[in-house]
Amino acid sequence: MITTTKTRSFGRTLLVAGSALAIVGCVYRRDVVYEDSPPRTVVSSEVVIVEPPPMPAPVVEVVTVSPGPGYFWIDGCYEWAGARWVWYRGHWARPAHPGAVWVRGDWRHERGGKVWVSGHWR
Repeated sequence: MITTTKTRSFGRTLLVAGSALAIVGCVYRRDVVYEDSPPRTVVSSEVVIVEPPPMPAPVVEVVTVSPGPGYFWIDGCYEWAGARWVWYRGHWARPAHPGAVWVRGDWRHERGGKVWVSGHWR
């Protein structure tokens, strides 16, 4: 009987601690938009930016269990959306073709400035 009571008490303690961490771990920024799924094609903005604003600090995410064989975890990332940074949550995806490698979005030097190129499979 003592073991059952201790187990229940420990379980409740873990539940309360885990809930507190989940609440504290949530981050919200007013200047950043959060989206579930980014466009996963190569898209370069037509807007050339001379000096883009710095990317915000990454959001800490938990990598979930893979939905099955052949899936690859794509970390959450910021994508430049014309006038602001948008955070896209990490997710599992199948590579576009055998041997494909995920390339994170980045700025490309072009026409005297920088153009954002979204993350994509290469």
